[in-house]
Amino acid sequence: MVIQAPAKVNLFLELLGKLPSGYHALDTVMTEISWFDTLVLEPSDESHGPIEFRVVDSRGLALESDVPSGADNLVVRALELLRTRAGIERPLRATLIKRIPSQAGLGGGSSDAAAALRGANRLWGIDWDRARLMELAAELGSDIPFFVVGGTARCRGRGEQVEPLPVPLDLFLVVVKPPVGLGTADVYRRCTVPAQPRCGDEFCTSLRSKNPQEIAHRMFNRLAEPACGLTEWVGRLGRSFERTGCLGWLLSGSGSACFAAYAGRSAAQRAARVLQSSHELSVRVVRPLSGRATDSP
Repeated sequence: MVIQAPAKVNLFLELLGKLPSGYHALDTVMTEISWFDTLVLEPSDESHGPIEFRVVDSRGLALESDVPSGADNLVVRALELLRTRAGIERPLRATLIKRIPSQAGLGGGSSDAAAALRGANRLWGIDWDRARLMELAAELGSDIPFFVVGGTARCRGRGEQVEPLPVPLDLFLVVVKPPVGLGTADVYRRCTVPAQPRCGDEFCTSLRSKNPQEIAHRMFNRLAEPACGLTEWVGRLGRSFERTGCLGWLLSGSGSACFAAYAGRSAAQRAARVLQSSHELSVRVVRPLSGRATDSP
């Protein structure tokens, strides 16, 4: 079984306060984008045993990076959690083809975990509904329930309360990952909850307008300021985006990746060519995903 695991960007992110758990309460709007990891799940010949897991790059070579390749990887944790709760002893083989950069705020690890839950739910014949998978997803991480739902959604609580927003986004995005990453915990330690948080209602209204200029104008991320304090790359990328004539730009999640919005493909591609002249940057032209492609058996 082949499951595509898309990245995401945050079009809006505000901090509302601190929860008793220590996490921040959020109001965020996320959309999946056309930048994918691929998870391949294969049934095992064994009746019981450990999950077999490996991480490779797009050429099929073992990945040498900071992505965990063992039991600490979210894919393995998701598979083991599902297997335990469903009472499954049979293992499987999982291969993660990694393309989405880590420590970028693009949700690659969370998307991989959601793909593991969705795929193994079918492969093992468990057939739990989405609500039950989302309960498991929330135990694993804040963004993972969003990726179980997919598309574009408004997420609240610590991210586990997901409200789908079935609004097609007629935008082209240029996503740029600088040569440095940012740790989520490092960014959140530097953030301050505002006395009067912005309300996501106005941004959701702009989404429904389907006006690219209005959507870009309303984009906002409260984590941008603390991220700028950790790396100069956020400001540098913003200035570079502005020189390309974008409709607006933003840090995604806790960074370090940033993205800019354009009304047309040609404008986005021109901007990407300019940005790609710096070999330090990973640049990708993407589109928001309005729905999820069917996973292939």
